[in-house]
Amino acid sequence: MRKIDNITIEGCEFDAKGRFMTEPHINAIQLDNKCSNITIDNCSFRNGYYVTINGYADNLTVQNCTIENCKSGINLQGGENLRVINTDISVIAQGADNDTYCVRFASSSDSSGNNLTVSGGKYIVDKNGLVADETKAFHSAIIIRSGASGDLKASGLHIIGEVVNLSETLLYADINNKWGNESKD
Repeated sequence: MRKIDNITIEGCEFDAKGRFMTEPHINAIQLDNKCSNITIDNCSFRNGYYVTINGYADNLTVQNCTIENCKSGINLQGGENLRVINTDISVIAQGADNDTYCVRFASSSDSSGNNLTVSGGKYIVDKNGLVADETKAFHSAIIIRSGASGDLKASGLHIIGEVVNLSETLLYADINNKWGNESKD
């Protein structure tokens, strides 16, 4: 695989056609070899991706997108400066021993992820009647893994699910976040 830098993916529609856990698992966008300067703008992803956007990148921006009816959303395993802006993400758990998340950042390797900003959008986790085996997995809106460092920020989000921070670096979640289900009033 070759390294790809300085690309924009804009206005695309991705549909996994209900695959979910079907082998082989498929991701809509796979970033290997630590790509850099990637922007995904105004795209929709739906219907059963295992992980929608996955891999290693520096300066990855996902903005104005919709991810729905997938097992997991965005997983930056390694890299710097992940920005998720005005993006709605709705995921559905598929097993007790595999992670389900809207955004997962870094890995367990030291300094594997530096600087995360998530702002604007709605993050919904449907646990699908399952209870995560937390020795192996979480079903959470945001998962920050132990290798995360730098500035970790969440602002202007509506979060229906939990946030898990396994890092020693604090997550700054500002007062403009809304937690839990919308009221029916």
